[in-house]
Amino acid sequence: MAKEKQKVAPVQELFSRFGEFDSVEELNKTAEGLKEEKDFDSLKELAEENGIEKCDVDDYINGITQELAVQITAAMGRLKVELASLDGQVGEMCKFYAKFAEEIAIGRKDVAAGIMKKGARIKGIYDQLYQYASKHKSGGCFCGSTTDVQDEELVIAHYTGGDITKLFEKWFQ
Repeated sequence: MAKEKQKVAPVQELFSRFGEFDSVEELNKTAEGLKEEKDFDSLKELAEENGIEKCDVDDYINGITQELAVQITAAMGRLKVELASLDGQVGEMCKFYAKFAEEIAIGRKDVAAGIMKKGARIKGIYDQLYQYASKHKSGGCFCGSTTDVQDEELVIAHYTGGDITKLFEKWFQ
């Protein structure tokens, strides 16, 4: 029997050429080096690999902006790249949480910075929810739902180092 394909692309596939950055500052430092070298093709590849819009790259190359990305555009790009690697039910659930992450990151720099951390994945919320549900199912199914406020709490906890399991225990006990 063939091994089932992974649902989330490993880092090598998500960030195959330039690697995964841990912050917008690291991303911009790499962009600055490529711009100084006038390696605009690589700069465009860097932006594409990190989900940065073409118009932002053009603005950066033309000197309209001083950095390739700001915290929020880097975070949005990271989410876009990750979501593109997901499919099926997992992908749909992650798109749901990504909408919350995008909205929250606009007003909370700590969440936007958390999205940019190496290894931070929106799929982590799904994985933890699935793991908790599997341990606490009754009669073959887990019935639980969350409110928008709770979903926001999940996203904030996930990207700021909080304990999602404690949230589940509080809500579903």
